[in-house]
Amino acid sequence: MLITNELITNIPNDLIHYATIVAVLGSALLLILALRPEVQARSRAAFVFLVPLGFHAYFLIAGLVSGAILNPPFLLVVSIVMSIIALWLHRGALNYWYRSNKETKTEKASN
Repeated sequence: MLITNELITNIPNDLIHYATIVAVLGSALLLILALRPEVQARSRAAFVFLVPLGFHAYFLIAGLVSGAILNPPFLLVVSIVMSIIALWLHRGALNYWYRSNKETKTEKASN
């Protein structure tokens, strides 16, 4: 972590600066995707998808309010993409939560 921070903050050329950021983030993404464990499908609580969505939403909003996420603008793109990935990875929990709430409302309406 300290080495990548040193590389990113002390590179004088902008092209190499952004290439280093893309290389570090890309290699981290590939590592996560390669080592991602398989899980069995089971019912999930809403908490499963609310935690990552909440964290990404909080940091996106805090970054926008403070302006820190706009310098460099690439951070804004990364933050939005991470929020979308969190939603996509937890789509099973989101679908389960939506279906269970829909069935509960249907049951209440029929009673």
